[in-house]
Amino acid sequence: MFDTWNGCWVQCPSMSARRAGCAAAVLRDQRILCMGGYDVNGIVQGLLATCEAFDPIQEAWDASVADME
Repeated sequence: MFDTWNGCWVQCPSMSARRAGCAAAVLRDQRILCMGGYDVNGIVQGLLATCEAFDPIQEAWDASVADME
C-alpha cells in the first residue's frame, strides 16, 4: 500500500483473493473497500464479483462484506 504521508510503499496483510484491476474507495469509517477486478485467470475468465475491506487500525482485511451480485 502506498503511504501518501511519507511518500513510500508499506507492506500490509494479503487479501484473501489476489486481484488486479479492482476499484477502491475510502469508506466513512476509514476502511478501504476494494471491489471487483480479476484473478490469475485473467480479465476474460477470472472476473471477480467480490469485495474486501481493509481496516488500517486493525491492519486486517475483511472478506465478509457483501458480494457484488
